[in-house]
Amino acid sequence: MEIIIEYVILDNYVMNYLIIRMIESTIGRKIQSIRKHLLCVFGVIFAILLPFLSNYNFLMITYKVLVSVILVLFLKKYKSIKDYILYYFLFVTYTFLLGGGCLAIIYFLNIEYTASSIILYSLDFPLGGFVLLLGLLVKLLFVSIKIIKNKFKTSCYKYEVLLNDDGWSCKCTALFDSGNGVMCDGQCVSIMSIGLFMKLYKQVDITKFLLQKENLDFLRGVKYVDISSVGETKKHLSFVIEKMYVSGQCFENARVALVMKNFDEFDLILHRDLIIKEAV
Repeated sequence: MEIIIEYVILDNYVMNYLIIRMIESTIGRKIQSIRKHLLCVFGVIFAILLPFLSNYNFLMITYKVLVSVILVLFLKKYKSIKDYILYYFLFVTYTFLLGGGCLAIIYFLNIEYTASSIILYSLDFPLGGFVLLLGLLVKLLFVSIKIIKNKFKTSCYKYEVLLNDDGWSCKCTALFDSGNGVMCDGQCVSIMSIGLFMKLYKQVDITKFLLQKENLDFLRGVKYVDISSVGETKKHLSFVIEKMYVSGQCFENARVALVMKNFDEFDLILHRDLIIKEAV
């Protein structure tokens, strides 16, 4: 039986790496990168030695079991025997699942094979390379779907907003956030980025403003409101804007609170009740 050493190396390295990655995804813990690659190399070495036992079925089975035990043993530092048993169970399970997937690929491609050709890696093509390519394509597909889905989901909650205040005006993109329930004296409070603030009030000296030396007389209804974020509450400057147009509907004397940061794809976070009113 002819065995192509390059295919043995590629198939084993890819398969071992995929199995370890599947274990990582299941457990939710990262395994050291150096350990992963070393174990893949050891797996390749063990696989190269396997054909020498092809005439001794019992020894070959024993050898495979011992190899799997050793590989899982060096996968990480285990806190208990139960921890090791869990990783070993996952290793064996994903080995069988991946093997079944390889058989499905061979069957789909209508390739002639025997049981020994799969066990001893004597196929006429690098199955591991094909599996790796297929895995990358599937991952690319899922990543693309996730990006498109998130973009679509975010776009459904975006609004074009026009702000008018004391002769100044500007357009911006606003995000509807159902979690924004900030109120100030019974008024809904939307959250404005510092970038939008500077765009609307171009006369403001940003240096003086950040040093709190800027005269704020040009702002109407100045008050400080509490905004909670990630377990902490901070006071933020809030003020009233003369007119705010959301999808064509005008909100007069709309209150906004200023945060000293910019957002990624929008400039304003609308209060949840504004959208309910706009929808009604």
